[in-house]
Amino acid sequence: LAQAIRAFASRYYRRRPPRSARAKASRAMGAGASSLATVRRYVYRGSEVQKAAAGPPVEQCDAKLPEVAGWKQELDALQEHPTLLMEERFEALRSPGCGCRIGRAEHRAITLPQLCALRAYMQGYDFVSRSGEPLGTESVNLYDVVTHIVKPATALAKVSYVELVATGPQHPRWFVSHWWGEPVLQFVQCLSQHSADRGLSAESPYWVCAYANNQWNVQGEVGDDPRSSAFHAALQQVDGTVSVLDEKRVCFTRVWCGYEIFVSLDAPPFPGFLYDIYTMAGQTAVGLADGYNYADMKRANCRQIDKNTREAGFPIQTVVDALSTKIQDAKASVEADRRHILNVIVDAPLNDQPPERHQLYDRLNRLLAGRFAAASWRNAVVTGIPLGGLQNSLAVSGLDNFAVSFHGYPIANRANLPALTPALPYQTLKRLELDLSCTQEGDAAVCELLEKLQEAPLARFHLSLLHADRCTGASTRALARLLAARRGTLRRLKLDPANASTDSDIEALAEAMPSELTHLELCLAFADKVTGAGVRALCAKLPPNLEFLSFRKLQGAGDARALADRLQTDPARSRLAFLDLDYWGCKALGDAGLMYLAERIPCGLRVLKLQLHDTATTDVGLVVAAEAIGKPLRCGLVQLELSLDASEAITDETLKALASSIGSIPPGARTFKHLHIGLNRTRASFEGVKALVESFPEGLDYFDMQICMNQLSDAEWDMLALEMLPGCNKRANGSNCEFSWGTQDRFDYGCTF
Repeated sequence: LAQAIRAFASRYYRRRPPRSARAKASRAMGAGASSLATVRRYVYRGSEVQKAAAGPPVEQCDAKLPEVAGWKQELDALQEHPTLLMEERFEALRSPGCGCRIGRAEHRAITLPQLCALRAYMQGYDFVSRSGEPLGTESVNLYDVVTHIVKPATALAKVSYVELVATGPQHPRWFVSHWWGEPVLQFVQCLSQHSADRGLSAESPYWVCAYANNQWNVQGEVGDDPRSSAFHAALQQVDGTVSVLDEKRVCFTRVWCGYEIFVSLDAPPFPGFLYDIYTMAGQTAVGLADGYNYADMKRANCRQIDKNTREAGFPIQTVVDALSTKIQDAKASVEADRRHILNVIVDAPLNDQPPERHQLYDRLNRLLAGRFAAASWRNAVVTGIPLGGLQNSLAVSGLDNFAVSFHGYPIANRANLPALTPALPYQTLKRLELDLSCTQEGDAAVCELLEKLQEAPLARFHLSLLHADRCTGASTRALARLLAARRGTLRRLKLDPANASTDSDIEALAEAMPSELTHLELCLAFADKVTGAGVRALCAKLPPNLEFLSFRKLQGAGDARALADRLQTDPARSRLAFLDLDYWGCKALGDAGLMYLAERIPCGLRVLKLQLHDTATTDVGLVVAAEAIGKPLRCGLVQLELSLDASEAITDETLKALASSIGSIPPGARTFKHLHIGLNRTRASFEGVKALVESFPEGLDYFDMQICMNQLSDAEWDMLALEMLPGCNKRANGSNCEFSWGTQDRFDYGCTF
């Protein structure tokens, strides 16, 4: 036992245990040393004493454990040094207490704070090149950092850099594909921007090979077969890959980067695996995101606009270089790695001579080029860059999704559809999002595109023709023909038909509506020629298996009754989890229509949004509606958004009825987390607001109330803010005030695509 204690101390600490500690260890052994040694060996790890070898229990041993454990705590208190040793000059790289063994390299991801600590350490380090010339910090690359910092810092412990600075396993959230020759400061800046754009926490780790692999045993962790390497294992655990591109795009010529792209695009670990691309544009990091990220979703109705704005600065030359990338021409520092990776891509024996040409090389090259072409299409059109190369790359890419928006750019939108129509990969396209708002194209170009789309196996489709002044009902009827052709495959549909659509056009759309839809969003907000007859035709043809329904803009009581009847008679109505109904400015909606609809709201809803801004409803209808909302509240409703703005007939009675419904939720079944209520220009007073606030259940994460500032006195505002809702936020905007607490970031129920 004494030998084990001394071995532990000498291995994990710089100096031997003090004499008093060794004496205590000797006393702990007592007279039964030989029995203890032969029956059980004790190994000390951290602050616990663990039994490491099997054997019959010995009472002597168990009786000595408390004393030995007490000695171990005393020894820990005497030592100042972390578990893994490093030279004192590198101590600034980690926080006190850090340093641990992490057996699996794929669990050695690095966090942004750890990268920032490395960056801060670099600022005061004197780097020299291989020729002995001084290097400026801004030009130091990963080769230099490994040579001057990573390997010297890990020299004593012979571990990876992450093991030196971590307190335990750090499972990766994102995999980073990059070239070591890029300046480290730019690399960290790109990852910082990616983390902010994706809305990741500071502790969300990135897997970076240089820091995860033990640089003293790289071959042992990489191995011969890329499929059994730490690279591949890490890729199986992450949400996606972020490629950090250097200024000269050398990463496209490195075979390990090619393998990482191959796994991410051609052989992803699971459907929905993400692939983001980041680089430097001058002094700013900018990226092309796979789909929409956190930064794009802050304004739910403007996500494509925000995405376009964020990605507008991406260097177009990077896109041009990507179009000509050929994985078969990539290089590696170790020729065997190149041979093994190329053989994995073409599914050949590892040690064979890889072929110079292969259809699987071509497929990967087309996927990468197509991804860049799709992400940069809008920027190319807006800036006037020739589209020939992008057209060819996109058409043969084999991509299954494409999204583009020209909202706000009507001039650049001219003649865009004739260029886009032959470029789409129709044979593989399953998800298409086209925002052609304000387009200058007419029916001919739109109809040609919609006719071609009948060939595509679309499962998700979004088309917006809002304010497309040159489009008429002919475009809506072409859209109906597309829906009829895609019955059996289409599952999610979001439509904003042309403003010039009429009732007959909408009725044709209703007749063609695929019954297999589970997700439907319709916006008729600017279709002024559509009357209640057209809306009722749509309501009557709603698919039976809907789980998500958003309808804007409804016309009146007749629509409410038609929709309510459809919701009630549908045998599968319990599947509906999201219901968003917009009656903004509908004076034809009165109390009778609202009550009829409210009493037929499905109980199984998770999200309910009712937009009753400036309608003719009063307390009579809203009290009944508030009481009816109690049913889904008691059955698991999570989010409720109720806009009553500009409804001047509304008083505290509505708020008290809503408070009663919220208060009726059984304490053990409360799932209600999110409440938004708009009360601008109503007759609600402090008493009604107080009753509502007092009904809030424990665990409510987010509350947002918008109310005219003159509806409450300063004293009443102070009472709400300081006594009833401590920690809330109050933001004034003109004569209105938004009063909220919590964070809305976690609520993405409205993020439909």
